[in-house]
Amino acid sequence: MFTVGSAIPAATCPSCGTTSARTHGGYRRRLTDLPISGRPVRIDVGVRRFRCDDPGFPRQPNRSADRTKITKDGG
Repeated sequence: MFTVGSAIPAATCPSCGTTSARTHGGYRRRLTDLPISGRPVRIDVGVRRFRCDDPGFPRQPNRSADRTKITKDGG
């Protein structure tokens, strides 16, 4: 098993091009491949999310806030 992640402390916003070092959380991805010499192959990748530092750039809405609450009666 390999565990990998980026050593770069900042990232560039893909929409506006501003560089930011502010993280907004992260998650792990687990990749698997066919066995090599009978041994399983797994790569754990640490992924960080960055927040744009440009104050004039419109923020994306929180996706969880857009969901409508559905009750048992359908209302």
